[in-house]
Amino acid sequence: MPDHLFVTGMPRSGTTLIDKLLSLHPQALVFSQPLPLLYVRVKAAFLSTLGDRPAAERRYPLTDLFRSHWVAPEDFREFLDNFLLDESFCRATLEEMAPFDGQYTKPEDPFQALEGYRSTSLNGFVGHYLNSLADDAKHRVLGSKETTCEEYIPYFLAQGARVVEIVRDPRDVISSLDYGRGHRFGGRRKPLLFNLRQWRKSISFALAHQDDPGFLAIRYEDLACNPGLTMARITDFLGLDRLPQDALEGDLKTQSGELWRSNSSHRATTRVTSDSVGRYRQHLPREVDVFVQTVCFSEMKRLGYEVEIDQNEILPILDRYQEHDLLERPELGFYAWSEQRRDEEKTRWRMLEEGAFEPEWFVFKAAFSQLLRWQEGQCTV
Repeated sequence: MPDHLFVTGMPRSGTTLIDKLLSLHPQALVFSQPLPLLYVRVKAAFLSTLGDRPAAERRYPLTDLFRSHWVAPEDFREFLDNFLLDESFCRATLEEMAPFDGQYTKPEDPFQALEGYRSTSLNGFVGHYLNSLADDAKHRVLGSKETTCEEYIPYFLAQGARVVEIVRDPRDVISSLDYGRGHRFGGRRKPLLFNLRQWRKSISFALAHQDDPGFLAIRYEDLACNPGLTMARITDFLGLDRLPQDALEGDLKTQSGELWRSNSSHRATTRVTSDSVGRYRQHLPREVDVFVQTVCFSEMKRLGYEVEIDQNEILPILDRYQEHDLLERPELGFYAWSEQRRDEEKTRWRMLEEGAFEPEWFVFKAAFSQLLRWQEGQCTV
């Protein structure tokens, strides 16, 4: 059996680029978003066991794990350890994905994987489904990439899978989500605070698992600016031979062998390029840029991203920030900037200053400890 690889990260962070680059390797195959709604439905099944939950979770079960949306990662992991996906659950999931444009890998007959299928774990079903897509080809590494699925990292690591998470400057993430052609890939805009809290959660998982031998976090900026060195880190991590440099310098191909065009929100390309690094400078309004730095300050400092504001400016910026964008998703009205949301962010910052850890504010104590060391200005991924 090939080694199982799971690639994840925030949307617009470069997960698609990783799956394309890894699939250049003759011994690796990584499918792009073959089962996105599976992870949504499994998390929803878990939340249904907890009783009454915030309304936003009914539409967006993969939450930011912040405050009222908090659930202990270890509780979710325990649920996954015992949850069996029967044939009806899997069939309903595949049927729901048929018209869903967020499923990038769409087999002609997705239900073929259910022939003779017996109930099994999430890891068992994912492996079974990926093998059905691989056409019996021999690969040392077989995997999938799914965005916004960081909550599944502890489970897959415990199942013996390898996990690669990619992180990106949150300003470029927001620029790609909300400006240019971002709506083509993300649909109607989500509130800015929703995306920033999702980004912080993503970083929490990266920092908390950075010492696990089955886990590797990389920065998009390193992949785009130095693809040879960064891909060498990834292939070494997976136990694969390194790709020749010329394989990373020309036009890229899709898993089906066609010319690949990036899903950039601003300028599509067919190859690895650093042009997208720092593109937020051309697209983000200044007040949005500063707000992103404020809400994500300690994470950005810890990951080595340029931050122009001083820590003494955090609270005044939060006090005077005003949101001007119209709410395009009423179901996410919880995340509209308000006095309550402002006070939450101010409290979180004070907790960082005081070194006061609470899991519903920071998810993992190990990640919180890393955030307290942001003064070192070192990248941890």
